[in-house]
Amino acid sequence: METITSINNSFIKPLNKSIKPNDSQGEISFFDRLKNSLNEVNINEHESNKAIEQVINGDKDIHEGMLTMQKADISLRLFVQMKNKVLEAYKEVMRMQV
Repeated sequence: METITSINNSFIKPLNKSIKPNDSQGEISFFDRLKNSLNEVNINEHESNKAIEQVINGDKDIHEGMLTMQKADISLRLFVQMKNKVLEAYKEVMRMQV
């Protein structure tokens, strides 16, 4: 049970960090959110690669390595789904008649 809580917290903390206001109105643009999400996916992929190397070298337990890999996999899948939804919305707007 403790592991699940720590995993959930590890997913929530990066999201809270990435949603910081960057302009005077206190709002973050869609592009900035998308860019932050892509950076987070990239960081997770690098951490996953590093964890694989550490498991191979015996520096890290296989369970920890698998958790890191799953985190990277889930973040990538989420980003791909976000991209698909954005493209669907764009196509729908393009089909609208003015």
